Amino acid sequence: MMMHRAILTAAACLGLVGVPSAHSVDAIDGGLDEVLDRSQPEELVSAIFFLWDQGDIDALGDELNRERASRRVRNQEVVRRLRDTASISQQRLRAELAERLNAEQIDSYEPFWMINGIRVDARPAIIRELAQHPDIKRVFYNLPIEGPNVIVPDDHEVVEFANGALAGMAANVTSGLEAIRVPEVWDLGFSGEGILVASLDTGVAGLHPALGNRWRGNHPDYAGNPEWAWFDPVTNTTFPQEFDNFSSHGTHTMGTIVGGAPGDAVGVAPGAEWIHAAVIDRGGLNQTVTDAIAAFQWLVDPDGNPNTTSDVPHVCNNSWGVPLGAGYPQCDDLFWSFIDNAEAAGVVMLFAAGNESTSGLRIPASRATNEFQNVAIGAVDANNPNLPLASFSAEGPTACTLDGSPAIKPDISAPGVQVVSATGSGGYAALNGTSMAAPHVAGVVALMRQACPDLSVDEIKQIMYDTAVPLGSPGKNNQFGWGMVDAYEAVLGAQAACIFSMTVQGVPTLFPPAEEVSFLVEISPGQEQVPAENVTLHYRYGDGPFNVVPVTPLGDGVYEAILPQANCADAPEFFVRAEGDGGSVRTLPNDAPENVYSALVGDGFETTIVTQENLNDGLPAGWEATGLWNVSSACGVSGDCQEGLWAYYGQAGSCHYATGWFSGNSGNLTTAPISVPDPGPNATVSIRFCHNLVKAGSHLSQFSILGGPMWSVGSSPEWTTLETDITNFAGQDVQFRWRMDTGPTLFTTYRGWQINNVELTTTELTCEDPEPTVVADLNGDGVVNVFDLLVLLESWGACSDQTECPADLTESGVVNVFDLLLLLENWG
Repeated sequence: MMMHRAILTAAACLGLVGVPSAHSVDAIDGGLDEVLDRSQPEELVSAIFFLWDQGDIDALGDELNRERASRRVRNQEVVRRLRDTASISQQRLRAELAERLNAEQIDSYEPFWMINGIRVDARPAIIRELAQHPDIKRVFYNLPIEGPNVIVPDDHEVVEFANGALAGMAANVTSGLEAIRVPEVWDLGFSGEGILVASLDTGVAGLHPALGNRWRGNHPDYAGNPEWAWFDPVTNTTFPQEFDNFSSHGTHTMGTIVGGAPGDAVGVAPGAEWIHAAVIDRGGLNQTVTDAIAAFQWLVDPDGNPNTTSDVPHVCNNSWGVPLGAGYPQCDDLFWSFIDNAEAAGVVMLFAAGNESTSGLRIPASRATNEFQNVAIGAVDANNPNLPLASFSAEGPTACTLDGSPAIKPDISAPGVQVVSATGSGGYAALNGTSMAAPHVAGVVALMRQACPDLSVDEIKQIMYDTAVPLGSPGKNNQFGWGMVDAYEAVLGAQAACIFSMTVQGVPTLFPPAEEVSFLVEISPGQEQVPAENVTLHYRYGDGPFNVVPVTPLGDGVYEAILPQANCADAPEFFVRAEGDGGSVRTLPNDAPENVYSALVGDGFETTIVTQENLNDGLPAGWEATGLWNVSSACGVSGDCQEGLWAYYGQAGSCHYATGWFSGNSGNLTTAPISVPDPGPNATVSIRFCHNLVKAGSHLSQFSILGGPMWSVGSSPEWTTLETDITNFAGQDVQFRWRMDTGPTLFTTYRGWQINNVELTTTELTCEDPEPTVVADLNGDGVVNVFDLLVLLESWGACSDQTECPADLTESGVVNVFDLLLLLENWG
């Protein structure tokens, strides 16, 4: 029988075998009951069924708090409990669902362990039948979710800036970062290094200059497993990209959390890395609460291995929600348990309050079932020294409490007016919204986590509330919450609350062969003191156990960690461990030895040009140019890349690409197939090209590998060299494409895009072990014999110049009997 495919979503709760078997329609939430009543008999309704046994995560969390468990232990214990609970209690229901699927009684089902629930898409009558199952506790309607609307500063257009847009600002950072005192935290040595952040949003431009090198998926340990760092259950892409072509919502919010060099300093924690779940506002593709549940399930265990925790983010930004009155059971703790379970697993969850002003907060930011759930973030105008509330920022109170009494919301505020951050095209734009405020707070949490990684989720929230800059009426109020977040005071508060804190400086990533290397370790005592003998360096240069050596105290809590000489064939790995006098242990990196520092051994890197195409002889053989692309010397721009001819998307006569009022245009510049060489071990292969680009912010400019990844390219009015690692395509023949697409557009006079000097390069680590030296071989012939003895005797006595006294083997400043004895020991 054909089923009507207008899928209405519904959420239902499932229970545990052995609980009361007498069920009624009361298991069905009122919102779902209304949907079922008004649905046609053959219409599909999507529901989540929650089971009775939810694992008692609250009790487990209380136990872990009493034990002051580390973040690693919290994550492992909670994830295992959730997985085990679902595995055992879902068996009977899943068996029935499988039978019904085979009998075409249901359309589909999807089990979750994050909530111990199952999404079922079926006809209304079947949903009601399943609600009677003895394992089912509650069934809810699976409503859609969306991001709070971005409010563009000029109300009609996203104004894009090129890289370097912050050059005129104080300290070359945004006004928001200045307002919450982020540069002062950087001066303390905290930038988010070693911390992993996440967001649920519309995607992220994976090659944006401010973000690309911070994506955790670039890490060698993630090779072949991009899904550990990028979750796209909608279209199953494998490389980060932005799906919001209007405001670049996800890229903009992630930029505020971590964006930095070689792009502009737009991010609070530029030392951190990021992962992302692209599940919000996917261009007409419906997302529901089960997409959020799936994303949260991925967040707490991205690699699917509960034994590993270095893949788990420390904080997650959520600039999404639904308006009040949308049918959500906003105050039902069971429905929103996936949020609470994620926090029990050690991930701080933050939510934008919404842009509905006095109409109230969005769900789930409106939840106030206790003083910490959920954190709702309002917006202030940091461009005004008085820090006024943004006109759009959602205000409280909320009635989403245990007893329905009003509670104050939001909880805290951050800059959210004309916030400059990254865009999907590779540039920057200023946007308004609580969506822009929330990532400021997420970045502050990253800084706090670096200062004290094992603070509990609630401790982090309380410190932020206690250290916020008071705004509005005294105490917490329904406009600003506790006030505007203060990054500097929050980090100091995290340090003070920490058992003890530890930081490192100058961690080496390249070891010169046969030379010792060192870095600094600084320890600040908190609730525990750290004896010097309890600070150790752990290292290995290949497979096998780690060697353990003490570090050298330099005073005032600073130590020098010295790594011994390494040879070209070695693969150094190392970490630092410290133990307080109360038994608490810290490691850097966090989660060591699972996650360790690593380095290469070599003299440096050598780049070789493998293939080079300039356009002096016109379009190369096999290349194709469509639309306005042409080869020309017209409309040039000064710079090193302006020589001969270049590819130009534009018109030589007018030096712009406009073809008329409301007349859009597009075109591709495509190379012939090019063989990508295999660069070998410890080497990479890249494509690089010169370009300059001046365009409207909304116009599409992309560089791609046909059949592979696609990257947005931002405006660059001067000739600039772009380089992209394509090592993953080694051994393949690939084609590269540059694409411009204006879409329907007003008449504009932007110059367009110019391309020149397309090159494939290999970059290889060079390393040569030095010749071994022979002690006492004074004449350098490789043997210690009578000729070396004669050199020593000729130099007998005090050295007039140490550099000219090679016979002083003991470096005592005098050639004497001790040097003679050392020479005789090495005879031969």
